[in-house]
Amino acid sequence: MSTFWSRFLSVPRPDGAADDWRLLTTLPDLPSAQSLAEVLSAGGIPARVSSDAGVLGQAAPSRLYVSAPLLARAREYLAQGSAAAAPAADGTP
Repeated sequence: MSTFWSRFLSVPRPDGAADDWRLLTTLPDLPSAQSLAEVLSAGGIPARVSSDAGVLGQAAPSRLYVSAPLLARAREYLAQGSAAAAPAADGTP
């Protein structure tokens, strides 16, 4: 991992320890990533967004990171949301 990313993904906490951030997913644009980050945060899972967009509104991939110890919980949270959004097997909404 490069020095730049090491600094970005290892954030010191007030107690002196460092949090390691792990990639959860990549979304096609910044607003989608920010929306998902807000949903995760509301669910108790802190999230960070990193984007290649040079200006607001530019379509560019955006990466969503979560704290390493919460990565499995975040994946489960997203899977539950996907299952809740999927139509029932019998076709009822």
